[in-house]
Amino acid sequence: GDVVATRRLVYPDLVGADIGCGIAGLRFAAAADLGRYALEVLLRRLSDAVPTLKQPPDRAARRRAAVDGLGPLAVGRLAAAAARDGPYQLGTLGRGNHFLELARDDHGRLWGVVHSGSRAMGQEITAWHGANGSAGAGGLHGLPLDEPAGAAYFADMDWACRYAAANRAAMLNALADLLEADLGIEAEPASFIDSPHNTATLEQHAGETFIVHRKSANPAAEGRPGVVAGSMATGSRIVGGLGNPESLASSAHGAGRVMSRTAAAQAIRPRDLESRMGGIVYHRAWAGRFRDEAPQAYRDLHAVMQAQRDLVRTEQVLVPILNDKRP
Repeated sequence: GDVVATRRLVYPDLVGADIGCGIAGLRFAAAADLGRYALEVLLRRLSDAVPTLKQPPDRAARRRAAVDGLGPLAVGRLAAAAARDGPYQLGTLGRGNHFLELARDDHGRLWGVVHSGSRAMGQEITAWHGANGSAGAGGLHGLPLDEPAGAAYFADMDWACRYAAANRAAMLNALADLLEADLGIEAEPASFIDSPHNTATLEQHAGETFIVHRKSANPAAEGRPGVVAGSMATGSRIVGGLGNPESLASSAHGAGRVMSRTAAAQAIRPRDLESRMGGIVYHRAWAGRFRDEAPQAYRDLHAVMQAQRDLVRTEQVLVPILNDKRP
């Protein structure tokens, strides 16, 4: 990921189009011994409880109040997009490297983990405000934070970050509802962690206030909890930040790729992916469509964590037992 600190200009390109994208985790009270059949039923139920891309109209209507509660946006075009797309996409899973997962930690406890962002709204906000900035070095469009254009982007970016956090929370709530209703497993609300990695925030560093842009990088202030993802087969890490000033108190958000999507889709066969997944329950019928997301396309998460041991400390290793990824 990238971390850039500026004094006056905020850069939409340094936040990215999926504003507020991040990874959230929630621990469950029971360390239940879930068999494969129960996990396969849960995977099928999740496909209905957490739709791909859009909610059905009746569920979208129930999300409208949550979207309205996020407050106004800068211009009518963005407000119209929020009214049109916001309720339909809140609580839905995207594609690509986004996922919903059930895993076990070092103590055998269950964790739900979800990776998702602000969906279409982040793209709308980035497109609108990105066209208004003046191109500087490297072609990046900067907006002065102390002028109306920059302040408007910053406010809309914050809106999208809150939308993304609500999106992740809604999906973990759906998972929690299924686990409680079907298996009597209750969530531990105090364990909830939300770890965004596409943001810009005002922070103090070296006695000065900066606009700190993070794109695919976690905030890792001292003691701050976070989640670092690996791949479909390797799970995630629950971490605590060490506040390293040389990284502007940041860390990697995931293992990172060693193969492009195109190269992975061409080189990795479905049976190669299946062999790496082992006993993890996932949508096996779609294995041929997950080749670009196969574990072989990602770096070794253990090596990545070793490389950033001065940025975060690992507090729990999460080993996946169910991976819900959509093609």
